Amino acid sequence: MFLGIEIGGTKLQLGVGAGEGEFVVAPEPILVDRAAGAEGIRREIVKRASLLISRHAVERIGFGFGGPIDAARGRTITSHQIAGWDDFPIVEWCRDALRLPSTLGNDADLAALAEAKFGAGRGCDPVFYVTVGTGIGGATTLVVLPPNAHLQNAIGQRTHLSTGDVDALRLVYGSSTPPQLTAVSPSTV
Repeated sequence: MFLGIEIGGTKLQLGVGAGEGEFVVAPEPILVDRAAGAEGIRREIVKRASLLISRHAVERIGFGFGGPIDAARGRTITSHQIAGWDDFPIVEWCRDALRLPSTLGNDADLAALAEAKFGAGRGCDPVFYVTVGTGIGGATTLVVLPPNAHLQNAIGQRTHLSTGDVDALRLVYGSSTPPQLTAVSPSTV
C-alpha cells in the first residue's frame, strides 16, 4: 500500500491506495493552521500518517507539495503560503519520522499524472492540467520515451527525468515505465 500526502497552502490531505486508481482510504481535507507553520503541518502528518501506516501496511509514501521542489534531492524549495518549508529535506524527514521511504513531487505534476492515468485525461495524449487553489499550478503529460530520454517541452526548455520523477511515476503507475505516460513538465507558480 501507498500513502499519498498532499501539502497545500490551506489544507493537508492523506489517502491510502494500492496504486491502481482506487483509494482504500480516500483523502479528506484537513485545514492547516498557517500560524503553526511547516512544523505544525509536520506534527499533523506524523499523527495522522502513523495511524494509517499501522492500519494499512503502508510500504511507501508519496508527497505532493504545493510549491517549488527539488525532487532529485527530496527537498521543498519554498512555500508561498506557509512559513518553514524553505529548503526542507522532506524525504529524509519522512524516513526519520515515519520510518518509510518516500518520494516528493509537485502537487500539480502528480495530479496531472493521476488524471492522465485514472481520470478525465485517460487515453488522451498529451494531457494539460491546471489547478487553481491557494496557488495556481499546471502540468502537461507526455508520451512514453525510453528511460533517461531527453524531452523537449512546449516552451522549448530541455528537461529530463530525474530520480524523483521516476519514483513519482512508480507511485502513480506501479512502475517507472507506464504504458502511455512518463513525465510531466516542471510547473509551479
